[in-house]
Amino acid sequence: MKRIIRHVLPVDDGLHEIEVPVGTDPVLHVASRRMAEIDIWVLDDPAAPTRTAIFRVVGTGHPIDANEHWIGTCVVPGGALVWHLVELWTR
Repeated sequence: MKRIIRHVLPVDDGLHEIEVPVGTDPVLHVASRRMAEIDIWVLDDPAAPTRTAIFRVVGTGHPIDANEHWIGTCVVPGGALVWHLVELWTR
């Protein structure tokens, strides 16, 4: 049975690995409840084969590598900062 899972990613310019179903665009929504982290909601299907998705959080104006794909954008509470989620393409 499919379900939706929330993951919290720190804004640290690091790479973050999450297991996601093969053949889907798993990120359903990107939001921020705190200044230094973002929340992502992803599709989960325990019956499906999975792949490791690698994500990074960047700020506006920060460089994105050629092998990274934009996934979503969110504004922190109060509107002071905007974060962008990118996925490292390894396929």
